Order: sequence, then structure tokens, then C-alpha cells
Amino acid sequence: MRIDAATVTATNSIRFLMKYNGNDEQELRIQNVSLKKWVKSLGSLTPTEATFDKANQSDVSVTVRFADGLSLYAVACDGKTNYVAEDKYTATTNSDGTITLTLKKEYLATLANGEHKFYVSSSENESGEYAELELTVTVSGTVPSSGDTSETTPVTPSSESSGGGDSTPTKKKGCGGSIAAVSVVLTIISLSGVALIGLKKKKDN
Repeated sequence: MRIDAATVTATNSIRFLMKYNGNDEQELRIQNVSLKKWVKSLGSLTPTEATFDKANQSDVSVTVRFADGLSLYAVACDGKTNYVAEDKYTATTNSDGTITLTLKKEYLATLANGEHKFYVSSSENESGEYAELELTVTVSGTVPSSGDTSETTPVTPSSESSGGGDSTPTKKKGCGGSIAAVSVVLTIISLSGVALIGLKKKKDN
């Protein structure tokens, strides 16, 4: 289907003639049409390709330059209208007029592995023209697991290794609690058993 842009501009509408099941043509007219023209020369983006490793994460930053009077309008991913939430990236305007666009690593880590196409678009100028720049980010790797989160308290040297003084039991946090506490309980139980055996022998005598 071809639409005459000149006609749209003059009438501010689009007219379609359609047939339904061989019946007479029915007219469909769309009013208040707004034409927007993408002009590549209105902006530039460097670099146009980047990589992101989930196992060694870091933000992805690019430099964007728009023509005078234009500003950043939106960022989309894998679809020109699939907009990325503004809290997933930052846009900082530099002294030379360029914009440093940074995609946050926390957001990139949620994307599936493979290539993702980002569309960086500008606001419109007086003629309804705008820039739409493309960035390809290749995501790979696996997010590392949290691993063992247990903590270990540094060991104080015992009297045997340091040459004197009281020894301090090693304490290890995690499942099971303190090893020192368990040792104390076992010692008490052993002493109680010895005392009971002694009392029994004395009674038998």
C-alpha cells in the first residue's frame, strides 16, 4: 500500500477504499494524521556495538550527539515502541553538547543471552523530524550464584603456637552455631559420666 505524503499534508487525512466479501467499496477515512520523518543525519551514536557479560558485569555507556535543538526522547529495546523504563538508564549532558547514555548493569543482567537492539530517539524539530539511533548489545554469560555466605571469625593463636597465654577457641558462624559451645557441652557430659561411675564403684564397695 502506498500513501501519498503530499495528500496527507494537504488534507490532514488518509482515505482508504476497501471491499468486504465482494460487496461495494466502503470508505475509511482517518483524520488528524501526523507525519513524522526519521532523519539519520540528525544524530550519531558511538560506539554502535557493545557487549555485556553477566559473569563480569559493568554498565554499558555510549556517546550520543543530536542536532542543535534536539534532546533525548526515549530508549527502546527489541522494538521501537518497547520503551525502557527511565530508571534502567542514565543520560548526562556534557559540556560539548553530547549525551552520555548509560545502560545500568542491573537491567542488562535481566536480558536473555544474545543480541539486543536498542533504539535511541530524539525529540522532534519544527518540521516533525527526529533522530533514531541504533545500538546493538550482545549479552552472554551466567549471573554468578551467591555461594556460601557463612562468616568465619579469625583464629587467635593458642598457647602451644604462641608460647604462652590462654588459648581462645575458634568460633565459626553458620549452621550448627559455635563449635566452642558444642565442645564445652561435650566436656561437661564426659565429666558427669566419670563422676557417676566413681559414685557407683564407691557404693558397691
